[in-house]
Amino acid sequence: MTNDDYCRDCIRTWVKSGWYTPEEVEQMLEDIVEEDDDADALRKFVQVQFRTQDSEEASWPGETDCDRIDRAFAAISSKGIVALQNAGYTMSDGHDDVGEVLAPHAPGTFRGYCFYHGQDLERAVHAGQLYLAYADLQDTPEGKLAIGRVVVEAFREQGFICEWNEDVHKRILIAGIDWKRRRPHE
Repeated sequence: MTNDDYCRDCIRTWVKSGWYTPEEVEQMLEDIVEEDDDADALRKFVQVQFRTQDSEEASWPGETDCDRIDRAFAAISSKGIVALQNAGYTMSDGHDDVGEVLAPHAPGTFRGYCFYHGQDLERAVHAGQLYLAYADLQDTPEGKLAIGRVVVEAFREQGFICEWNEDVHKRILIAGIDWKRRRPHE
C-alpha cells in the first residue's frame, strides 16, 4: 500500500465518522501527507468524499444508531459521569481528555467516566463494533463495576447489544452498530 492509498483510506474513515468538517479533514491530512504524495489530488479526494457522504446521508433514516449513541452518552452524563465521544486517538489520549474535563470542576462533581477514542471510532466505522472505556474516579473495583453497569444500561435502553460480563478489567463492547453520523455542517 502506498502512502497515497493510506491517505485515501484515512480520508474515507474521517469523512464516514461524521465528526469532522472538510477543513478539519484537510488539516488532519497535512499530518500524514508525505513529499511524494499528490497533495492536490488528495485534497480534491476530500471534497469528493464529502459530496458522496452528503448524498448518502440524504437516504439515511431519520434516526440512526449514532443518534441513539448520542442519547446513551447524554444519559450517562446525566448520572454524574464524564461521557466523551471521539476522545483523542488512543486510550492514553482519552484519559487525558477526561482529565481536561475534570480539571475545572470541584472534586465530587463527577463520579466516573466513559469514553471511546479515535481507534475505537475507526473500528465502529469499519466493523460496527464500539469499545467503551469506563472507570470510577475513586479507582475501586466496586465503583468501576457500578459505572460499567450505568453505561451498559444506557446503551441497552437505546436498543444496543452490549457484550460485557461485568469484568472490570475489560472494556464494554457495543456490537452491531451501523455507523451513520451526520457530519457537522458550517
